[in-house]
Amino acid sequence: MAARTVSTSLIAVALAAGLLVGPGATGAEGDLDAAKYAKSIGVDGVLKSGCHNYPYRYRVKPPTSQWAFETFLVDRRGESVASGVALAGQDPEKGTLHFRFCRENTVPGRFKIKLKFTSRDGYAVSDGFAKPSFFTLRRP
Repeated sequence: MAARTVSTSLIAVALAAGLLVGPGATGAEGDLDAAKYAKSIGVDGVLKSGCHNYPYRYRVKPPTSQWAFETFLVDRRGESVASGVALAGQDPEKGTLHFRFCRENTVPGRFKIKLKFTSRDGYAVSDGFAKPSFFTLRRP
């Protein structure tokens, strides 16, 4: 529960700073070609019984020092399973994060990671979705 509280607090700070803006919202300069700046990489594995952390890797090459990204995990049914966030100053530009979810709430199969990248340059905020990545969690 502590990780969720920290994540929620970070999102609140980012929203207050104007980094994370709602879906469909764009900055003064319009949509960002996020594929140039951000990438996620899913890790194949086994969908374990109970609730567990499932890793994914990411890399950003931000055009400014103020950046953030949100990730959304979607299962093969099109249902949202989990989400995450990374922020400049809090997270490195390359690393591993985790989605936490429970087998009882999802199904094995192919998962899609949608990554929304946002950067801020002065008052101009730009965002866009990077190319989605995929991974598979199979039955034990």
